Amino acid sequence: MASVGSVLLCTLLFSAPAPAEDSVDLPLGWEVGQRLQYEIVKSSRKTRGDQVAAKPTTRTDLEIEVLRADSDGYLIAWTQGETRFDDPQMAAQPMVQRMANITRGLRVLLEIDSEANVAGVENWQELKETVGKFIATISDELKISGIDPGMLSKITAQLASMYATREQIEMMCTREPRMFFLVLGGSFSASEPSEYQDRLPNPFGGEPFPSRAAFVLKEVDRQSQRATIAWTQTLDPQHARRIMEKSLKDLAARVGGPVPQGDVLESMMVEDTAEFVVDLSSGWLDRLSHKRLVSTGTVTQEDVLAIARKPADSR
Repeated sequence: MASVGSVLLCTLLFSAPAPAEDSVDLPLGWEVGQRLQYEIVKSSRKTRGDQVAAKPTTRTDLEIEVLRADSDGYLIAWTQGETRFDDPQMAAQPMVQRMANITRGLRVLLEIDSEANVAGVENWQELKETVGKFIATISDELKISGIDPGMLSKITAQLASMYATREQIEMMCTREPRMFFLVLGGSFSASEPSEYQDRLPNPFGGEPFPSRAAFVLKEVDRQSQRATIAWTQTLDPQHARRIMEKSLKDLAARVGGPVPQGDVLESMMVEDTAEFVVDLSSGWLDRLSHKRLVSTGTVTQEDVLAIARKPADSR
């Protein structure tokens, strides 16, 4: 018969929690024909001194479909569906609904390389033509609202200048996909964060912004087959301020608008934080939450993006 000591030792050994995993390799192996359903949730909050202005929260359906898979990577169709407002008053305004759903049904064909990086947009020319139609629709809506013709002309000229090149179209269409695919297929450690330098695209078409970023593995749950990775990113304030000032001046020169004052961006700061939960059995993202904080002088803006796989989605 086993002694009390041996029984106690066995009990302790088998009841003790398993040691936390220090590293994880996220699998890739998506198959042609896979379709996944997600929901995109966006919110924004701007603070100017004591004044706080928050944009209404929106929820947009998203479908992801694998169209091609080979040794070079994947072709992924990213299609946004209907956008809904949490605020019933906003949802009841027809013009607001039309503007919010202007990209409904837009199908972006993403070129994803073998390491799950967004390499480009296959149908960028088609999307450029579509953006032109969007700008025309926005112009018509603003005319109906009674906007000053001179202001309308400046707005449409500014929009056209922001979406004039392939690089600008691809940047516009891949902002959320790049965040979605950011960690997929990667290898991460809990004890050694993966630090790197990057250059972020400039939405005004100028010099990109230098940044420093890092990934760290937070948790691996083998029971649920989920891995959680945290990500942070900051821009160099001095370089960001210089680049932004030049970009705004160049934009003002192109559209004939006022040139920003030199001290407007004196204390510019941009910080990103995000958390990704990945399904280890499929290699697909389960959910992500991303927050970007932009501070300029006394003005702070916080933009929050969340993307979550719908529970009814077939796996």
